[in-house]
Amino acid sequence: MPFYIWDAGEFAWTPLVSYVHDLTCELEIEWFRREAPGGIVGGGDLDNRLKTLLDGLRMPMTETEAGGARSEGSPRRLCLLDDDKRVRAFSVRTYELLDEPSADEGRAAVELFIHVTIVPLSPNTYMNIGM
Repeated sequence: MPFYIWDAGEFAWTPLVSYVHDLTCELEIEWFRREAPGGIVGGGDLDNRLKTLLDGLRMPMTETEAGGARSEGSPRRLCLLDDDKRVRAFSVRTYELLDEPSADEGRAAVELFIHVTIVPLSPNTYMNIGM
């Protein structure tokens, strides 16, 4: 199956979930942080946190979005999404991190486990057979 490649700056981005393959996905997010479970909106509102996360899962559309990073090794980079519109559902569960933060980490650090389910929109197209 051919992969979709998008050039942005020095990088060639290959999204795993793209409109070319007529795919969408569902995300199940486990959010570990140094606060008691619940109240995910307490350290900043939920929509901004999730928007930042989804932006980080999609490929950059311009060289500016790529951050001007220099290519070390292969310029090819994998990412999950070509566009955050490919996410059709998500759920978030919060948990408390029980270990102490390292000196360079700080209390604001989080750990995320993201379970991705890829769903073909048109299962009979030649681009996503076998998904």
